[in-house]
Amino acid sequence: MTAEMSRQGTTDLLQAITDALQDGTPVEDSEPAVADAKAHSIWVAELIKERDDLKDQCKELLDQVQCLTWDFGALEQQHALCPEPPASRRR
Repeated sequence: MTAEMSRQGTTDLLQAITDALQDGTPVEDSEPAVADAKAHSIWVAELIKERDDLKDQCKELLDQVQCLTWDFGALEQQHALCPEPPASRRR
């Protein structure tokens, strides 16, 4: 996998492969450029999936924070209704 490949380099590589296929030029899967393009595509797809999973996880965590904040507010209101504890006695 070529993780250091620039966006322009990747675009050029994919365009060259597309042009070759459209021209009817056979492209061997074993060619390094094709292997790099496939590996790069898989890497990008994995990153997109990971990003989506993290977005879902973030939404779940925000929901939990909102619920905990609401619960805390409700507990504070209930606590305010409790009588004051008696003053402690000194010996």
